[in-house]
Amino acid sequence: MIEDLVLDWGSLFSVLTTLVTLIGAVGGVWWRLHSNIQNEKEARILADAKTAAELAEFRLKAAETYATNAAIKDVEEKVVGAIERLGDRLDRFLEQGFNRQ
Repeated sequence: MIEDLVLDWGSLFSVLTTLVTLIGAVGGVWWRLHSNIQNEKEARILADAKTAAELAEFRLKAAETYATNAAIKDVEEKVVGAIERLGDRLDRFLEQGFNRQ
């Protein structure tokens, strides 16, 4: 039985060649996956940086362009005051018109 386990050089070379081929294939797949993952990470970092820059640019534009809440409230108070004064004037006009008749 032990005599059956003895390998000659050709069989040993075949086994080693197969093992080296399998290890090389697994290593190649591992290297390829690792490379793809690294490339995706770098692309994600660049995309995040670009998005952050675009967001900062938008925030600056919004701060320069759009009205603030305080400015809107100020305009609203002025418009409401003008409407109230106009309503008072209309009430006085109508009262004067009814008093003449």
